[in-house]
Amino acid sequence: MAKAKKKSEAPKQAPSKSINPWFLLGGVLLATLLVTGSALKYGFTNWDDGSYVLDNYLIKSLSGGNLRGMFTETVMGNHHPLTVLSLAIDYALFGLDPTGYHATNLLLHLACTALVFVFFFRLSGRKDLAAGVALLFGIHPMHMETVAWISDRKDLLYTLFFLGGMVTYLRYLLAEKGKVLNLSLTLVLFAFSLLSKATAVTFPVVLLGIDFLEKRSFNLKLVLEKVPFLALSVVAGLFAVGAQQEGEALKEAGSYSFLENLFVASWNLVIYLVRVVIPFKLSAFHPYPARVDGHLPIYMYFMPVVVLGLAFGVYRSLKHNREVAFGAGFFIVTIALLLQLLPVGDAIVAERYTYLPYLGLFYLLIWGGLKLSESPRRFLSGNQNLVKIAFAAFVLIMGGLALGQLQTWKDSGTLWSNVIKKYPEHYLAYNNRGNFYGAESNFDLAFRDFNLSLKLNPNNSEALTNRGRLFKLRGKNELALKDFEKALTINPKNYVTLNNRGNLYRDLKKYDLALADFNQSIALKPTYDLAWNSRGALYRDMQKLEEALADFNQAVLLNPGNFAACNNRGIIYEIQQNYQLAIREYSAAISIRESYKDAWINRSRVFWRLKDYKNALDDARKGQQFGAQFEDDYIKFLESQVRGGVSP
Repeated sequence: MAKAKKKSEAPKQAPSKSINPWFLLGGVLLATLLVTGSALKYGFTNWDDGSYVLDNYLIKSLSGGNLRGMFTETVMGNHHPLTVLSLAIDYALFGLDPTGYHATNLLLHLACTALVFVFFFRLSGRKDLAAGVALLFGIHPMHMETVAWISDRKDLLYTLFFLGGMVTYLRYLLAEKGKVLNLSLTLVLFAFSLLSKATAVTFPVVLLGIDFLEKRSFNLKLVLEKVPFLALSVVAGLFAVGAQQEGEALKEAGSYSFLENLFVASWNLVIYLVRVVIPFKLSAFHPYPARVDGHLPIYMYFMPVVVLGLAFGVYRSLKHNREVAFGAGFFIVTIALLLQLLPVGDAIVAERYTYLPYLGLFYLLIWGGLKLSESPRRFLSGNQNLVKIAFAAFVLIMGGLALGQLQTWKDSGTLWSNVIKKYPEHYLAYNNRGNFYGAESNFDLAFRDFNLSLKLNPNNSEALTNRGRLFKLRGKNELALKDFEKALTINPKNYVTLNNRGNLYRDLKKYDLALADFNQSIALKPTYDLAWNSRGALYRDMQKLEEALADFNQAVLLNPGNFAACNNRGIIYEIQQNYQLAIREYSAAISIRESYKDAWINRSRVFWRLKDYKNALDDARKGQQFGAQFEDDYIKFLESQVRGGVSP
């Protein structure tokens, strides 16, 4: 390892018994694993895990077409092909077993923690500083969201490559040989980071921060070596904005004025600073505060003054050292795009946004503690043990809080219950928990939560649609229709609600009204595969098999992961007595979602038609594991045929 040339003042290593730095790193990783390991027992959540994993056809195959799609398509308004590729590798290895995905997240977190140690060890030459920063990174409560949430794979991956690029850049600065190779490798790792999450565009500025700390001269060479990095940042930034607009993730510009966004951003910055030492009110979702008489909460208007005061303090520190400016600058630069100055989504802050930026603050905390403990001033003498005790207490507190926060990610119920506990007026949390209860067939609790969501916000068209779906499942068609119509009064262009109302009309055999709703849903969102599937089912009911098959084909073309459309296509083939194609489609549906009981029932029936009683029985038994219902006489018949050796 090349030895860093420290040009700025830094705490000097106190003489002590030498501990191998890699043993120290091992201890950090073990502590991190002890805190975060329980995530391996958790499942998927209904917060984006459906879009990223369960229903994401791109990850269901590593075919050429899917690999191409990873690089050309977006997921929920984000373009991060390497993130999707990593999920596809997980799927190839683990199917839909969430343990495998959580294991990958945990391994990536441990790898990031190790790179944090390596970077700060090389930057400072101090193993105690590196270990302290890495330990806080590994166990801080604000980082548990990124570790436990499968859909936040993007933050883990982009940080991994970002840190790798920082390490190779230090090698470029400090090593005497292989400079071109190290700088080239830094550029490649930066590109990988961008392909994992566009937030990595800040990387070139961070490199300038490292140059600043190392007291490099600002000259033409320094500028030219950054040009390729800046070019990649500009291209990735423009692409990311386009993807966000396409995915409708950017909030409408009229919802807040630029000045209001400035107050919000200042508040966010202060909140992130406070929570690094006092991680209070942790939640998967932090909604914007309610306006008071049309204005932001009064405390937000004072935040720019606080930020300016902190900035002035950092500026004054330059007279004494560069470390404070580096740590503060790293934090500001890497979190600047996430402060909601340009609002994205509905959350005002997010804990996952601190995953990389908090490194700057962790560095300041550890550097400051070491500086204090090693001060030569008489009135500070003997503080070394006190600082160690304080740090140990802080680590224990953070570890305990992290364990508690990690448990909120056990499933969607615990996740949204925690959000409701912190924000009892947050109507979206009740809606999302209602979806969880509905998926668990706990309809009474689902109705309760949808009702609470609508009590808090009667114009919540999503909750109206979800409650309408439950009414439909319970056969309360009039109440379902009332909810759908109210939702469409609030948002006439809600293609999801139109599709649901169309399905209700189809059940009521009001085929003309159903067809009108499906047509409108498709016109509003031509890529909405569920509406194509619904219209196909309607055409099938109307005995228009060719039109039905065409719509099912379009649904699968738009989303090869649409298992219901595959199943429906199999039904058409079965009606046409093309049994081999029917088996192929039912098998495709099962491969996409193994728990889809309709496909097990249908494939068992086709095997029965073909007198393949063994496979028919195997499918029936497997389907029963997922709740599929079969007549007792059917099972007994298959068992007798298999015992008698009738099955081919």
